[in-house]
Amino acid sequence: MLEVFKEATPQKENATDAAAERETVITWSDADQVVTITTSQQRQITQLKKNSAAVLLETDGTNFRYELPLGMITIRKGKKVASTKKAPSTAMKNAAKCGAKKADGSICQMVAKKDTGKCRWHS
Repeated sequence: MLEVFKEATPQKENATDAAAERETVITWSDADQVVTITTSQQRQITQLKKNSAAVLLETDGTNFRYELPLGMITIRKGKKVASTKKAPSTAMKNAAKCGAKKADGSICQMVAKKDTGKCRWHS
């Protein structure tokens, strides 16, 4: 069974860690004002090296341990989905436009007040 597993997930001969062994661990508590990040993932290591607030605590060449101020880490609820443009409400569709002439000769397109029929600039 082990032989089949090796064939299904080939690795380079000189690979020291399998993909499952490369991980990032973030540790913080309410009492501390710092967050500790221990990682062996190259992408996270590169991001932390570029971050001026990250302080390298120790490394063995493969695993890196950094410290960051508490406010630098947030947990997101999920991917943001682009919102679709909402159609204007019926009230806005039926609202009257001011229609007054502006000083530059163009027509005002502001929503008109019910009592005057003009916008707040042209009442």
